[in-house]
Amino acid sequence: MGDGVSIVLPEDGPVRKALEGKLTEYRGRLKNFQSEHPEVPSEVALRGSFSYADSVYKTAIVEKLLEAGKVYLPEVAFEVNKKYGAFSEPAFFNAAAVINDYCTTEGANSVDSPTGFHVDRS
Repeated sequence: MGDGVSIVLPEDGPVRKALEGKLTEYRGRLKNFQSEHPEVPSEVALRGSFSYADSVYKTAIVEKLLEAGKVYLPEVAFEVNKKYGAFSEPAFFNAAAVINDYCTTEGANSVDSPTGFHVDRS
């Protein structure tokens, strides 16, 4: 995380493409959760489900990263808190660490990822 509060998108086309794939995955996770639990408001899910909160933060971070090339993490935390009226610190820091790892090591340290981070170098 370079300065500790920002994540920078590398100037590497394959990494960007892999992040675009992850963004689609994260959006799908959120959609699945919402369709499986339509009675649960998003702000309640953010407080009560680590995986939901983690996907919300990963989505927000990657969207900003792909749009601007750099993400200032306190800004993302503020925006999500404003939108949902809730904040999950453990989920936010996990999401930031995972996305930063994708950008700096192509996911070499994200060994627990069930779907992985696949950078196509062919």
